[in-house]
Amino acid sequence: MLAAKGKGSRFPELSRAFFEREMNSGRYVLERIVERGVERGEFRPGAAQAFPRLLVAPTISAAIWRMCFDTYEPVDIDEWILAHIDLLLNGLRV
Repeated sequence: MLAAKGKGSRFPELSRAFFEREMNSGRYVLERIVERGVERGEFRPGAAQAFPRLLVAPTISAAIWRMCFDTYEPVDIDEWILAHIDLLLNGLRV
């Protein structure tokens, strides 16, 4: 398993506070959106239910790509967003 260490390991108190305050609340919102969609029959049960953070993973990936690799291989961010929306909606759809 790949273990990544960043600034968070140098400042564990700040990392923990950010995780508990921001990341957990965001995860809760995503979980509720997916659960409500599944309950209403709008979304199928599956990966989004098990790993709701995957819904925002392409956004994070785009940000990392633009910061690190855009010089070598620029990405059309508008097309990226449209592809993400398509993948997201078709991946959730019943």
